[in-house]
Amino acid sequence: MKEVLAWYKYPEPKGTYYFEEELKHPDKVTEIFDYCQILLAHISKAGWDFLTDYYGYEKLFLLNKKSGWFDCSAINEFIECVQLEYESSNGKELDMKKYIDYNGFKYEYLGNGCKATGTNGESWQMSGDIYFRCIDCGYMMNGDPRESDNCPCGSLYKDADYGRLGSKHGDDAIEVYVKSEG
Repeated sequence: MKEVLAWYKYPEPKGTYYFEEELKHPDKVTEIFDYCQILLAHISKAGWDFLTDYYGYEKLFLLNKKSGWFDCSAINEFIECVQLEYESSNGKELDMKKYIDYNGFKYEYLGNGCKATGTNGESWQMSGDIYFRCIDCGYMMNGDPRESDNCPCGSLYKDADYGRLGSKHGDDAIEVYVKSEG
């Protein structure tokens, strides 16, 4: 499953998502720290878990010194700042992508996976009112069960003949939306 670990507000309307692959590069961590410093980005709890596991506090402290996000002169101060930031991340993951604009329409984010379509989580509810978004290329796929479809990058597919919907990243990587009136 590909999970959003950090988010930057620009380019609008949907912003920039940072996944594990991006955050394995120290320059991207410094970049997201810079954006967080000016309140244009957010690191999720899962993002902090990844960063502390992958880099450790010592390396993150050095990356923070490049960025200047947290004004800390000692590593223990930095660890306290990270822990406070981690605790304040509670519940913000959904706020990152509550609404997106796509081809002139606004879509409301319902969640990821089968459960977001209103089922018990073992099967997809298919309807022309539901849309599925590819996390790789951003393609919005209509949930009409009578139409087969594939996203341009090939990560998300829907087979009407066999009643299948899937992603190469697994069902929980499929974002579910409805078209918004607002």
